[in-house]
Amino acid sequence: MRLRQLLLVPIVVGLVVGCASPQESVVRESASVVTSAKPEVPFKLRFTAKTLDGADFAGESLAGKPAVLWFWAPWCEYCKGDAELVAKVAKASVGKVTFVGVAGKDDLEPMKKFVADHKMDGFPHLADLDGELFKRSRVSGTPTLVFFSADGKTDVHYGSIEERELTKKVRDLVE
Repeated sequence: MRLRQLLLVPIVVGLVVGCASPQESVVRESASVVTSAKPEVPFKLRFTAKTLDGADFAGESLAGKPAVLWFWAPWCEYCKGDAELVAKVAKASVGKVTFVGVAGKDDLEPMKKFVADHKMDGFPHLADLDGELFKRSRVSGTPTLVFFSADGKTDVHYGSIEERELTKKVRDLVE
């Protein structure tokens, strides 16, 4: 009987005091209040690609910032017509809105020539040679602009765009 009482004392003390040490409790509590400062990455920005120059580009680098993806093709007459306007608005928006061109539906050399011919070297252009970025963004035709607000909401414009409308949409991203 005495032996049974002696064996029960450590069990009772353990239940009263608790199984976790004070350090473990502190770790659990502090871990539960830690939050991530990284913005959530929208599905359309979860990609990696190569620029026309072969550099790596991570779509997630655009998360939490206002951005515009301009989908184009070198043979597209509407894209040729919009190129100067897109370059102009992108240049005026440096530091406020990030522009990225997404070239597709052709080969690398015509894509590079298009950028050079239309003086569009003020922002990066991605080579979507396999069409994956077009598919991911549900873009089937060119030109198409996808506008990302800092909170990840998107607005899509299909087809050619007028200066007034493009300027307004870009301004809306930063206001």
